[in-house]
Amino acid sequence: MAELQKAQRIAFYSVLVNVGPTLGKAGLAFLTGSTVLWAETLHALVDLAASAVTWMGIRVARLKNKELIKNSPGVFIKRKTWPPFSSP
Repeated sequence: MAELQKAQRIAFYSVLVNVGPTLGKAGLAFLTGSTVLWAETLHALVDLAASAVTWMGIRVARLKNKELIKNSPGVFIKRKTWPPFSSP
């Protein structure tokens, strides 16, 4: 569990590190009107989204099965009927 906690922290820092360059590129693209900078801004946004998805995936991996069922909207599964969550 400690490894996942460390991985989650690193993934969160990755999101934070990607925000600065993305905003900087967007600002420069707006000021200059450069098409190339707009393309680079979109590229940076995709990198930011990938970091965010990685961070959220690690957060979900840290949850226990019970918390996943309880906190998932629209999921109505009885614990006794679905084998991965059944009691031993």
